[in-house]
Amino acid sequence: MSAAALRSIQGKLLVLFLLATLVPLGSGLVVAAAVDLRRQEQNLVDRVSKLASIVEEYSAADLAFEDPDAARQALTKVARLEEVRGAALYSTSGKLFATYRREALAGDAIPEWVDPHIQRRVEVFPERVTVYTPVIHREERYGTFYLEASTNQLRDRANAYRRGLGVVAAGLLALYFLLAVALQRLLLRPLAELTDVARKLARTGDYSLRAPKHSDDELGVLAETLNAMVAEVERRQGEAREALKARDDFLSVASHELKTPLTTLKLLTQRIQMMLQPDKELPERELLLRMLSPYDRQVLRLEKLVSQLLDVTRIAAGRLQLEPEVVDLVKLVSELPERFHDELVHAGCTLELSVSGPVVGRWDPFRLDQVLSNLVSNALKYGAGGPIQVSVGQDGSRGYLTVRDHGIGIAPAEQERIFAPFERVVSARHYGGLGLGLYITRQLVEAHGGRITVQSREGEGATFTVELPLGTAT
Repeated sequence: MSAAALRSIQGKLLVLFLLATLVPLGSGLVVAAAVDLRRQEQNLVDRVSKLASIVEEYSAADLAFEDPDAARQALTKVARLEEVRGAALYSTSGKLFATYRREALAGDAIPEWVDPHIQRRVEVFPERVTVYTPVIHREERYGTFYLEASTNQLRDRANAYRRGLGVVAAGLLALYFLLAVALQRLLLRPLAELTDVARKLARTGDYSLRAPKHSDDELGVLAETLNAMVAEVERRQGEAREALKARDDFLSVASHELKTPLTTLKLLTQRIQMMLQPDKELPERELLLRMLSPYDRQVLRLEKLVSQLLDVTRIAAGRLQLEPEVVDLVKLVSELPERFHDELVHAGCTLELSVSGPVVGRWDPFRLDQVLSNLVSNALKYGAGGPIQVSVGQDGSRGYLTVRDHGIGIAPAEQERIFAPFERVVSARHYGGLGLGLYITRQLVEAHGGRITVQSREGEGATFTVELPLGTAT
């Protein structure tokens, strides 16, 4: 297996399978085979030793009477054990007296002489086991018995074990191959697909990629989680792009909105400076006042723009604070005609009030006045030339305020979007403003525990309704 293959999970799993299964199983089989072979060897030694003991008992007479024929017949009878290759009797001088040799196992010659004083001894060689035992009768030694047995059966058994181990190893390798194929299909292929998606995400940054889900197991959960994370990143990227676009649009609109009054103020200042030159006659007081009157309007416009920006900053930072006190909503509304007199005249609108008794609650008067001003200013902007109707009332523990215009109206699909910051449903080229008025209005209303809704159709004007809890008015 190559180094690259070992770095993969598939290669590592195969190596782990081999180490965890083949090695202990193979070691166990080898140990079991060795123990069995050792036991068989010991059994062979025991059988040969017993046979030698039997021959020892019946050979004393043959040696004593020096009858080699009888000794050979005795060796032939007792040496019928399959493993026996040969046997021999030696006289007291150690000289060969009688022999038996199995022809089928002819090989090494039987020793011609042995040590006449040799004691019982067993020797184990790779191809044979030999036993030397003295022939003793009534404590008198008549010679020595020699027996040689073959270890062919032990070698055959060992070879069988080797073949068995080979078969087992081959079977395990085949099993591991099948396991590898199954793992690749069930586990490693989904994991490889997840890895491929992750690499492509890191390389290309294409967050539209998704990992396929093949099952409901841990890998399926991992695929779902990865897809959810990628979808969230994609969503946030989209929001970031929209936020950047909104920021760019806002900066463009804000620069235009701030530039317009500043340009007007600059032109007025230049004109007055020219009129106040030493070689010029001073203008009449009435003319000068008429020339300065736009200053107030443009300064108020700048003040409103800056206030909106500050309010948005406070809202975003969570620092919008209310200072509630006892307020009569009817009183605030009754001041609208005088406050918006110039704007009503300029827009060609009339303001119609409809109130029913005092509506008293605990609200922040400054912020509530800001809500009224934003809604009326919005009605003047989009409902120019038509009447504006403002009504105030109370329904149980809640007060309500309604501002209706008869202007261009709002499409149903756009009625929620108009309350978002920097959003507008018409071109900023035809209608000025930063697109913050309704956003700030909703935040102020909700900060009081109330809600604002709109009902409108395109070309039929719009009706904004504010509902506020009265609180404890004491």
